[in-house]
Order: sequence, then C-alpha cells, then structure tokens
Amino acid sequence: MGAKTSKGANETENKVCVKAIDKRSIGRLIIKLCGNEGVEDTRETAALRKLLQGCITEIEKQSNKTWQNASLAIYGMDGTEYILQSGTGRKKFVTHLNDKDEVEILPL
Repeated sequence: MGAKTSKGANETENKVCVKAIDKRSIGRLIIKLCGNEGVEDTRETAALRKLLQGCITEIEKQSNKTWQNASLAIYGMDGTEYILQSGTGRKKFVTHLNDKDEVEILPL
C-alpha cells in the first residue's frame, strides 16, 4: 500500500496516507488492521471490519473528487482512532455505525 504509519499527539492514533481513498485502500486497511477474511475475529476486529467494509459501499456512492485531499476518521470499539488520508486531508469525514447498525460517513 506504500502506507506511512505515524504516531500523533495521541499515542493511539494511526494515520495511513494513500494516493486515493477508494475501495482498494480501504481493503488494504482492513487486512492491515483486521487480517484476512476468514481469520477468527475478536469482537473489536469484527466491528472494525464491518465498519470498514461499510465504508467501501458508502464511498462508492460519491464522486471520486469527494475523496481527493480527504481525511476519513475511523474509531474502533476501544476508542482507537485510525485516519485514512489522501493528499492534504483538507476535506474531513468521520464514520460510525448509526442506531440501525448501518455505516454512515459524515463531513466534519
């Protein structure tokens, strides 16, 4: 993925820089954070995998331009923050599971 992982001010922050936020970069993030599909997931990794897989579906509903120079914040069940960033990360988004247990991506 050519990803860079860096620790920010928050020791639990993980930032991955990619050329584009798309299904490939999110798929690679799933493998990095959760492992390959079919491995036994913990409760936390299962929830993170579901959230990231839902992100793939949601980002494909929007224009590619939306995800240029964008930053997507993803929070694990344990509060760990993961940032997927393309370009400058000027456009900021956060993802979460809503009350219907569906993935939502919201602009900040």
